[in-house]
Amino acid sequence: MVYTLAASTLTVAAPLGCDAPAAEGATARRSDVVVTGTDDEMLVLEITRDNKVVVRLPRVEVGQGVTTAVAMMIAEELDARLTDIDIPLAEARTKGNQFTGGSNSVSSLYGPARNLAATARARLVTAAARAGGCPRACCRT
Repeated sequence: MVYTLAASTLTVAAPLGCDAPAAEGATARRSDVVVTGTDDEMLVLEITRDNKVVVRLPRVEVGQGVTTAVAMMIAEELDARLTDIDIPLAEARTKGNQFTGGSNSVSSLYGPARNLAATARARLVTAAARAGGCPRACCRT
């Protein structure tokens, strides 16, 4: 009975000419939509007791290689082996920039990931220098 009633329904839509005209020259780039939050506060670097570097990725890996790209950025800045970098996917959050699309993941994470790893490296060198009782210049990675 419900199928008979629903199947006999016809829906028609047509423009009435009341739509507002599009603004002249108003264009949106993909990055205007994709980069809605800051990745700086979503990236956290952890160095485990077995010297593995873990950075949870605020994106979805759908075959574009973003986990490998971010791991390479982190390894380069830390002067670490790529095999020592682990990039698991972060848990979903209701706020922030966790959008995956528009080929924007690597470009939007490039600066934040490198800054995060460079800061971690500087802190590690400072801690090693203090522990060794020597200036930072005597320590290298």
